[in-house]
Amino acid sequence: MPYQQFDKVVVIIHGIIAIFGGIANALTQEEVRFIKFIYHVVVSAFTGIMAAFIMLHFTEPNYLTYAVSGSFGYAGKEGMEYILNFIKKSFQANIK
Repeated sequence: MPYQQFDKVVVIIHGIIAIFGGIANALTQEEVRFIKFIYHVVVSAFTGIMAAFIMLHFTEPNYLTYAVSGSFGYAGKEGMEYILNFIKKSFQANIK
């Protein structure tokens, strides 16, 4: 598979949308503490960008990739666990 280079602006936009998803999730918590808020924002940005990389591997940037990035940003840690389970199942299916 050829090397695919992503536009930095597109990645930054996906990251910002993921951060907004994380902020939305953090603000829905019963108790919002500063350190937990920062934790949500960092994890959400990472998770959203990872989801964006997966989406961008299969398609060009469009509204769907932004929506997935924001959704996984909102999902945070649970979203990353979903991605990892998906990848694990994909590898297991290809091995058999």
